Order: sequence, then C-alpha cells, then structure tokens
Amino acid sequence: MLLVVVVVGYGVSSWQATRRHIRHDLERRTRLQAELVADALMRWSADYRALGFSLVANDDLGALNRTLRLYRSEHDDASLPMYILAPNPERLLGGEPRLSLEGRASLVRLAEGLCRDSRGNRMALSPSERRLRGRPLIAACLRLRDAGGEPLIDLFGWLPWPPPTLEQARRLTIDPLNATTSLAWLRHRDEQAKPRLSWFGAPIPGFEGALQSAASTARGTYVHDGIQHAWVRVAGWPAVVVTSLSARVVWHAWFRQGGAGVSAALLLLLTSIIALVALRSLRLARSEGRLRQYYGALKDINQSLMMLPQPGVLYQSVCTLLVDRTELPVAWVGLERDGRIDVIAAAGPARAYVDGLSLASEADHPEGLGPAGRALRAGITVTAADLREDPRFGIWSARASRYGLRSSVAVPFGGDGSTRGVLAAYSTRRGFFSPDIVDLLEQLARDIELGLGQYARVAEITRLSQHDPLTGLPNRTYFMDNLERALARVQRSERLIAIGILDLDDFKSINDVLGHTVGDELLQHLAALLPKALRQGDMVARLGGDEFGILLEGVTGVAEIEAIAKRILSTIRQPVMLSAEVRELSTEASLGLTLYPLDDGEAADLLRHADEALYAAKAAGRHRWHLFDRGLEVASRQRYLIHHRLPEAIADRHILFHYQPQIDLETGQVVGAEALARWMDPETGAWSPAIFMPTIEGDARLARALGRHALLEAARAIARWHADERGLRLSVNICARHLLHGAFIDDLDEVLTRYPEASHALTLELTETAALTDLDASADVLADVRARGLRVALDDFGSGYASLQYVRHLPLDEIKLDLQFVQDMETDTEAFAVGYAALELADLRGAQVVAEGIEVERTARLWRRLGGRLAQGYLFARPMDEAAWLAWTSRFGRETRFLSIPRWRPAMSHLPLLQALPRHAGLKRLLQRPAPLGSADAYDHFTRLLDAWDHRDCPLTAWIEEAARQPGVSLSVLRAAHEQLHASAQDCLARHASPEERMPQTWERFVHALDQVIGQMDFNHAS
Repeated sequence: MLLVVVVVGYGVSSWQATRRHIRHDLERRTRLQAELVADALMRWSADYRALGFSLVANDDLGALNRTLRLYRSEHDDASLPMYILAPNPERLLGGEPRLSLEGRASLVRLAEGLCRDSRGNRMALSPSERRLRGRPLIAACLRLRDAGGEPLIDLFGWLPWPPPTLEQARRLTIDPLNATTSLAWLRHRDEQAKPRLSWFGAPIPGFEGALQSAASTARGTYVHDGIQHAWVRVAGWPAVVVTSLSARVVWHAWFRQGGAGVSAALLLLLTSIIALVALRSLRLARSEGRLRQYYGALKDINQSLMMLPQPGVLYQSVCTLLVDRTELPVAWVGLERDGRIDVIAAAGPARAYVDGLSLASEADHPEGLGPAGRALRAGITVTAADLREDPRFGIWSARASRYGLRSSVAVPFGGDGSTRGVLAAYSTRRGFFSPDIVDLLEQLARDIELGLGQYARVAEITRLSQHDPLTGLPNRTYFMDNLERALARVQRSERLIAIGILDLDDFKSINDVLGHTVGDELLQHLAALLPKALRQGDMVARLGGDEFGILLEGVTGVAEIEAIAKRILSTIRQPVMLSAEVRELSTEASLGLTLYPLDDGEAADLLRHADEALYAAKAAGRHRWHLFDRGLEVASRQRYLIHHRLPEAIADRHILFHYQPQIDLETGQVVGAEALARWMDPETGAWSPAIFMPTIEGDARLARALGRHALLEAARAIARWHADERGLRLSVNICARHLLHGAFIDDLDEVLTRYPEASHALTLELTETAALTDLDASADVLADVRARGLRVALDDFGSGYASLQYVRHLPLDEIKLDLQFVQDMETDTEAFAVGYAALELADLRGAQVVAEGIEVERTARLWRRLGGRLAQGYLFARPMDEAAWLAWTSRFGRETRFLSIPRWRPAMSHLPLLQALPRHAGLKRLLQRPAPLGSADAYDHFTRLLDAWDHRDCPLTAWIEEAARQPGVSLSVLRAAHEQLHASAQDCLARHASPEERMPQTWERFVHALDQVIGQMDFNHAS
C-alpha cells in the first residue's frame, strides 16, 4: 500500500513539473509567432500606405488602374483583387479585376463596414471564405487620413493568409509541439462594450473567457476542457495569437521521463490486473444473464406454439419475444421465394434496418453472400463476429453502421419440401453470439419448424372437415358457418343476401342407368363449372347427394338474382363429355332462393325456406328457379322499391302531405291539423301509408329522410299560414328511429333556423308502432325538443309498445288515442277503459288527449261526456291537400253539435251508466261464441255466461237503484228494458238459441232507454 502511495505521489509531482515546462515553452513559441505576425502586418500596412500616398500625390484617378498594375509587378505577393474607394460615403473609384453592378454594391458594403476599423494608418483585417490558387484570403482595408485626421482614400484588397514567412515560422515553432494556432482580431464598435472576435483560422475554444485579461495584459495562459492554451497580444495591433496544446502532448512528455513513467507503468499494471479479474467476473455474470434471457424467450415462444398460430403470426411472435426478452436491437424472419429472401416479420428498436433490405439465396448474386444467404444454401448456422471486418457483408455495411449493428447470426429452418426460411438476429457488440446463444437460437429455429408442421397438419384436417372429399367444394357445415357470418355482416349494410339450394333433376336415373362412377364424374364437373357462373366472392357448396348450396352476398335486388339464377341453370344445361363410354351428357336443375333480410330468420330457417322454394320450382315443372313464397316475393319487391325510390320521390316532390283538422269540442273551434304523408307514384299511382310506412319505420336511413322532409314541409306550411294570420298548430309524425338518430336535433335546428316561427306552432307526434329502445335517451331528446318551443305528442296510444311506460317516462304535451279504441268505446269495455285511463293519465300529467278516428256523433258525445275536448276524424273532415284545407278552414266557422254536452268526469258515481252499453255489448258477443268442445268446458262456459247475465249482479242495476232515490231522473223505462234484456239473454242460454233470433228488439229498446237516461243526465249536469 505504501509503495502505491509513493509511486502515485512521485508520479503526480513529475506530472506537474512536466506541465510547467510545457506551458513555458508554449508561451515562448506563441510570443515568437506574435512577433512574426506583427512584422507581416506592418509590412503589408507600409506597402498599402505607400501605394495610397502615391495615388493621392498623383491625383490622377484615371491612371489608378495603371498604378495598381505597376504596384503588382513590383510586389510578387501583392494582394489581388485590389480596389480603391472614396470614404464618407463609400464609393468605388476603381480596381482590378472589374466587377458587375451587383459585385460593386457588395464590395462597397463590405468595405464600408471594414474600413471604419482602420486606425492610425494601420489596416483592418476580416476573415472571409474566398480562396486564391488554393490559399485562403482575408479582407484588408487601409484608410489614409490627412494631418487633420480626415479620411482621404480607402485601399481594399484580399491578402493571402497566412503569409509565407508566418507559415514557415509556424512550421518551425508551433508544429513540432503538435499544437494549433490561430489569430483572433478584436473589433471595438463601442469602447464600453466587450470586443467582438474574428478568427483567422480555426476558432480556439475558451478564449472568450480570457478576453478581459487580454485587454489589460500582453500575454497569458488558460486551460479549457483539459487543453492548455497560451495567448500573446500582437504589438500595435488589435489582434491576439492564441495557441492550444492537447493534454496528449503533456502525457507523452511525462511518459518519456524515467522514474515517473516507470512508477505510472507499475501502477497501471497493478490496476489492469485488478480490472481484468473484475471484468472477467462481470462477463461471466452477463453471459449467464443473457442465457437466462434466451431460455425465457424460448419458453415463451414454446407456449405461444401451443395456440397453433398462423405462420405470419408465429414469425412475428418469435421476433417480438426474442427482442423483448433479450434486448437485441433487431431480429427478423425471412422466407425463400424464387431465389430471393423476403423479410416476413421483424421487431426491435432497429427494425427500420430491414426496410427495403435486398437479400438473395443464390451465390451468384452479391445479395446472397451475407449470413442469411450462406445459411440457407449450406443449411447450417452462420455467424458474423464483426460485420465491419467481414468483406462479404460490404453491401450492407453502411446500413448496419447507421444502426450500430456489429455482429449477427443466421439460423436456417425448414426444407424437405416445406417452407425454407432463416431466423436472423443482430447485436451492437462485436462477437456477441457465443456458442451457447447460437445453440438456443438453433433450438428456436427447430421450434419454428415444429409450429409450422403442426399448423399445416391442423389446416389440412380443418380443410378436410370443411370440404366435400368428392368435389372439393365446401360442405354443409362450412356453408352454414359462412352463412351465419354473412348474416352478421349484412346488419351493417343495406344490401341483400340470397340463399339458394340447387338440385339436379333426374340425377337418380343417371346413377341407376349409367352408374355411380358417371354420377360422381358429373358432380365433379358441375363443381368446377358452378363457381364460374357466380360472381367473385360468391360461395357454392355441396350439401349432400346432388344438392348444392349457393350464397350470394351484396345482391341489389330480385333483378340481379334472376340474372344469376338464369346463368346458373344455363351453365348446368350445357352438354358435357364425361368418359369414353358416355360421349355426351346433358342434365337440368331446379333452384330455390330466398332473400335476407326480407325473409328474416336464422340460418337454418333461411336454408329451409330455400328448400321449400326449390320444391315449389320442381312442382311447377322443374328446370326453373323459384323465390321463396310468391306473396313474400311481392312484398319484397315492394320493400325494394320503397328502399330505392324514397329519396327520389322526396326529391321529385312525390311525397305530399294532406291535412286533417283537429276540433276543440268545448269551443267548437278548429285548433290545428295533422299532416299525413301521401306517396303519389307516377308509375303505380297513390300508395297507402299502410304500404310504405312500416318499411320506412323499420329503417333508420329511410326514417330520417322522410322525417327531415316532413319537418321542412310542415315548417313551410306554418310560415305560409302565419303570413295569412291563420295561427293554427300543425302536428307532424316522427318515427322512433329518426328520433333516436344522433343527428335528429341537428335536423330540427336546421329547419327552425330557416323558419323560426314554426317553433311555437309545431307539434311532433312520436309514432308508437315501433318500440323505443332507450327511454332515457328518448326523454332527453324530447326535452330538447320542448326546450325549443315545440309540443310533443304520443301517437296511436294503446296500440303499440309499453304505452303506460311511455306516458310515465316521456315529457308529453298530448296523448293521441288510437282510433281502434275510440271507435270501439261504445261496444267494448276494454276500449272504454283505455279511453278513460288516457284521460286520467293526461290530467295527472297536465297533458291533453286527442281522440282519433271519430266517425259518428255518438262517439263524439261519449268522448265529450268522459271529459275529452280534442277530436279528429271523418265526422269533421277527411284529410285534404293544402288548398282544400285552407278553403275548408275559411268556410268552416264553428262546430256547434257538441257544445251542450256536459263533462261528467270526474263524477265517478255515474260511470256505470256510461259503461253500460260497452259492457252489455261485450256480454252479447259472448253469447254469439260457440261453446267449447268437451262436456266439462261447455258446462263451465255456460255457467259463466249465466252468472254474467244475472241482472241482480249487473253494475247498471245497482246504479239504477241508487239513482232512483235522486229527483229529476225517470228510470222506469230503463229498468224495464234492462231486466228484459237480461231475461232474453238467459232465455237464449236456456234454449241454446242464437241471440240474433231473440234479442234484436230487446237490445234496441235497451239502447234507446239508455240514451234517454243519458240525455236526462246531460240536462241535469248542464243545469
């Protein structure tokens, strides 16, 4: 330990002594260089000054160029080009060689900035990028002044730098030390500011920090980034010579000394021994770590092989796991194809190395001399310990150096008729791939071969399980799988799928007469022909026997299906030559087809429908095709026309709107109208809404198109009516699919922006014939609608989906009772209850109820007594076009027939009187139903009817008894008619007679008596 301390101490002291000696020598040589620079500058200044005074004394600027040529002939190193300028302002007087206008302007700007720095008849210098005969030039300017200091003339020229004398001195003084020198010119634009440096030669780093010392002293030294520097001011000039000496020179001088060098060598030897031992241990640890990484990668890759990935996925997985677990810069897998090696998969930070990589497997190509090509040809692993030193890697050397790749390994796999490829890996370290790592990579290549073999075997088993062994076509299982996937895909498009079954006519007779061998040949021949008769991407499969399945995706309609079907049948009908024994054979076929989604169902159902269509074709005479269900075919054509003609009909204004008035029965006034869509097709005439509306409501695209059109037409109508001061409200139907469309509010805002007056006169009727899939989202949309001033109505209440749920969750202003309940309220207890419930719900919600479809006065009176105000139907007016509607409203005036009818509700005590007619009408219908078969069921049916027609349990009997105690109402006629009706019904039951034979007169008397009592009650309520 003491020896180490002594050696180190002695070495440090000798090192410091060497540095001091070198620094003093560097200062001396720099001072000599500065003196030579001063001499050269003084000589140049003297020459310029003599030339300048000669020009001034001659006072003949016209002879200026001759003077310059004379000067150049007398001075071998005279500066050229050289120019004479007049100062303040600077302007060119002459010079050699001649300049263009642009060159003259550039020279004047350069001289103007440089000549200002010329002081005391000393020239000013500035570095430049110009060269003359291979030597660099510097810009020089001398400004001559008179005795008063006023500028006389500027001499500007280009001087070769360094001068020959200075260059020779540098070779003698500076170069022997392996030092570098440069001249720094100090420019003072402002006496207070820090001087700006201009370097003649390479800039010396760190000198800017020594500028402060250079302003006050003549020389000095400094150390920057371990490099020794010395500087000396050039006497009489604003310039400094700076010289730098690298630490390597000091080290060399120190090692040339005796004892210090030996001590340092011993210390270095001791340190090296310790370092070598530590480095060996570190390398062993790193090697073990790398082997563990490779074993981990091999384990992960083996686990991935158990999933039987496709070859492309397998290759990418191998590269990714190898790079991730081993930190290699890049790994790739390439396959041999037609003498080339195509990179299939790659991974790693340097993956871009393989982009555009050109490789070959043949030795006669330069691209085949690399590790990958040699490995494939020889069938053995090839390693490259140092890619930079390997001459066969030359064409890829620059590419590898760009990514820092130093070594590589290429392991071949495959062969014996299978896919041949190579696994290649690269490292940034020389000789990285040790024998142990190579062994692991070879094991990895064998695993790739194993994975490829397993995948090929499984693929072959899968193919055999999905294809018919005789024809090679897909079998029934594969066909059904593809059909189910096609059904899932069509949900995202607007096109059709055709599913067909083709069956050969009289194929059994071919087998029976010509033998099964000929039959099999025929099936194989047809299996080759059928795909050619279909479109690209269509599928044909053998379902069994002589049946073939056909799957056509993306068909546009029946016309295209018909063309394909005819082409298939024509193809089969062509004569074929099967064998030498049978010269020519012709056959026919029948084809059954169905369309999805027009024929909605599961895959098995669709195939069954196609089979039914096939047998329909055979029943019609064979040798033809048939579409499943003629009625469905007509409907499918109709839907097809609706899907494709609606946008055109809207654009051509074939979708019109008729208006049906809404009446307030309490005031008799017209309060608004409902806009009802009508399709006037120019080819087929008027289409009923019952034909086209179900199709439109089931398709979001069509629903939006019609909804946008309806909103726009309604807003235009409101704008016209308000301009005429009619002030009527207008209701328009909106489909549920349009309401839930993401662009509905945008569609509405677009209309309201154009017609803002429509916001307070427009009512949106949400049709209830299609279910709302998201009540919360619907409520949010309707809230936004109401926030814009519009009213919201629920149309067809009671006829659709979850009516009470809709009323409960949705923000509604109106409930429109469906016409089937309105028209049956007098004859059906349930219809009466729905109407009554609608009114109660509306009262609780603060909404109004509109009765649709009122066609007779009795219905309007009952509606009024129940408390209904708004009514709509043929009783008041049929739907009419806008011109007729406006004429009708002008002459209508007021509806007075129902003004005197009072509202009974909410007086619940008289409700049985209003319910009496629908209740007894329902009991009458029960009498008309035939008794069920079986003695027990017939007895139960008879007993229930007998109990129902017992007048003592009838709610009307109890009401009559209660109302008889009140004055002002005569109930004797109603009581008698009611009891007689019940007696007639019981008599029919006892005699098993039809009620149509024994009850018509009693029924009429009952209805008449009931109307009289209701009229009396109307009078009592009114008074």
